[in-house]
Amino acid sequence: MNRRGNTKQPRTATLMLALLTSILAPAHAVAQGYPYLIFETADGTKTSVAVESLKLTLGTTTLTVGTKQFALADLTKMYFSATAVGSDAVEGDVNGDGLVDATDVSLTARHIIGHTADGFSSDAADMNGDGTVDAADLAAIIALAKTK
Repeated sequence: MNRRGNTKQPRTATLMLALLTSILAPAHAVAQGYPYLIFETADGTKTSVAVESLKLTLGTTTLTVGTKQFALADLTKMYFSATAVGSDAVEGDVNGDGLVDATDVSLTARHIIGHTADGFSSDAADMNGDGTVDAADLAAIIALAKTK
């Protein structure tokens, strides 16, 4: 019960509990194929952080994750993911392993013909930003894979 006589947990306490859970879960998450922790804010912005380099610092009104800082009041979701999103997503890295290689080329080609693999990132595959993954995007991923 809080000082107002309510038994409902404050949002900050709920978020702190979720943060503590996330601190204890990274090794298990990576082992299960979810190497990223995604933070979503009230405006819908999603930011990903690699679990293996996860360092959280909880302030009274902010959460610092590596070099990224979030206002606690703005955080709405936090979850593990197989692929990076937002600014951490590597263009062309459709499987989220941090590389653009033959695997990404193969997965993109299979996606185009209707065989989408689990964890496939359409955002990373849409190289020209037109909202669809097609042969033009595949050609760009092939070119990137050749340079890496």
